[in-house]
Amino acid sequence: MKNRQRRHAFGTTRAVHAHIHQLDCDLAVWIRRAPAAARRYVRFCPSTLLPDITFRVGPDDDVRPHVADGSLWKDKHLAAFADDVAMLADLFRAETGAKNLRIRIERVTNDGCRLFHVDHLRIRLVTTYRGAGTEWLPERVLDRAGLKKGKNELIVRNPHGVRRMRPWAIALQKGELYSGVPDTGIIHRSPPVVSAFEARLVVVIDDADIAYR
Repeated sequence: MKNRQRRHAFGTTRAVHAHIHQLDCDLAVWIRRAPAAARRYVRFCPSTLLPDITFRVGPDDDVRPHVADGSLWKDKHLAAFADDVAMLADLFRAETGAKNLRIRIERVTNDGCRLFHVDHLRIRLVTTYRGAGTEWLPERVLDRAGLKKGKNELIVRNPHGVRRMRPWAIALQKGELYSGVPDTGIIHRSPPVVSAFEARLVVVIDDADIAYR
């Protein structure tokens, strides 16, 4: 089956995220400058002490205490990092209308997400704070018929066409449940991790009231 034409939106303000609600847009990315204090926290935190927590918050819950309590590295810039994660939660709510959120702050040291795939959800927010950003495929270089067959070679037509998001960029990624029609959702994966000493730090936010995987 011929792949549909899908669009991907990039911009330097958060207004770019509005594009994710257009039916033919699978990915909307705000390319931003890292907040100075939050960047210092992420930069100087030892790899083994990077946060690795998952929690849920309701519409009236403050995200910051969850981040602070779950972080082992109590640097003076921890509050700035917690503020930034709280900003991501507010942004996700504003764009999706979600009330209850599932927030995952993950220290990634393996290749557990090595296969290109599409998420089984409506919209997910992803930001890489440290290490290589999420890899994704423009429609012209992929074959969706190869999904869920356990081999990237069946999905990626042209390895040179693999794209990678920048650290600190905030991506809204559409999944296959957004419209309920075939060929919806961005095809992506976590980049290969070279070693545990080069751990990535990723924040993922989902609507907790919608099934995901």
